Amino acid sequence: MFLKRKRCYLSIVSFLLMITVVVSCAFLPVSAKTTSVFNRGIVRHLGTYTPKKGDIVFFSYNNDGTQDHVGIVYSVKGKKMVTIEGNYGGGGYYNTRVTKVKRTLSYPVSNFISVRDLVSDAKAKKIANIAYKEIGNYGNKYWSNKISNPLKAADEWCAMFSGWCLLKAKLNPSDFAFFVGCPYWVGGAMNIDPGMVGKAKFKHIWRKNTYTPFVGDVVFFKKNAGIITEVKKKDLKIVCGSVKNNKPEIVKRTLKNYKKNTDIKGYTDSLRMTNSKTGGQLIAQQALSAVGKNAKKLLNSIEVTSESFSQRNINQVYKRFIAYAFEQAGYNPVQTGWDCHAGETAATTTDWIVRAKFIKSLVNNDFGKR
Repeated sequence: MFLKRKRCYLSIVSFLLMITVVVSCAFLPVSAKTTSVFNRGIVRHLGTYTPKKGDIVFFSYNNDGTQDHVGIVYSVKGKKMVTIEGNYGGGGYYNTRVTKVKRTLSYPVSNFISVRDLVSDAKAKKIANIAYKEIGNYGNKYWSNKISNPLKAADEWCAMFSGWCLLKAKLNPSDFAFFVGCPYWVGGAMNIDPGMVGKAKFKHIWRKNTYTPFVGDVVFFKKNAGIITEVKKKDLKIVCGSVKNNKPEIVKRTLKNYKKNTDIKGYTDSLRMTNSKTGGQLIAQQALSAVGKNAKKLLNSIEVTSESFSQRNINQVYKRFIAYAFEQAGYNPVQTGWDCHAGETAATTTDWIVRAKFIKSLVNNDFGKR
């Protein structure tokens, strides 16, 4: 009798504890819920990681999760950090120089790339020492470099400078998922699992239109993109964001004989983006679950952008939708090369595709066929 009562009490206590955890999680701030999304691969989050000399540090000025600036850690002592940064002050590559900056770790740090996950301590320190010797130089030196600026971009030379330092340390910037834009660099680095180094090869996430796609892949057309939810012989089922009568909506699209469809420009590989056999299926499930729901309310909830729907960016619904599906599945849409500019008045995939062709991922050779 005593044992029965004890078991009963334990069951009640367990149930109450479970309810407490669920309720507590429901009221966590957004940033606390999603911290794990921004703490993967060789990317580390402040609070769970102490930066070291040679690490790459990203800053988010508005604390909104978007990386706005990047530098190289030169030293860390207690709660203070010294960094070497290009384009400090945002004056452009002709007006600002490489600068040594003293900061506290309470400054709005977004993420770090843990360089020692891929190279030795000596190599990591070498990156910082190279950066230190560049103090005082203008940005054009790094902007004109074909490797540190592969897209010939005219901005973000803070990232170009950091990539240049990796190059001068005789390291391949691509091995660190280097990219000119800070958010895309972090997104690519989330794909690099240090535990897979030596067991897998770096591969681009981009696939040509001759590739046979899988569920969860993003398919790119000339003026929009969608998520593949079913592949059956020569038939694709796709869910994508659309605009009808100036009202955003989520629609299904069936594409027959896709191998002969000249409108398809290519794909991003969900296996390479997620490093998981089931990752693509999770993304597709989230895409399907959005069909028929209020798109405006749904897409304004995504966390990678704080922009709201307006007449000038209504054509970006399909981009927002893909971001939504990735976030709901637990992945950062920036890993696809994703972007959504409020100033764009016409839907385009050109920049997105360029970034996707540059972003690399480590893929375990044992995955085989999905």
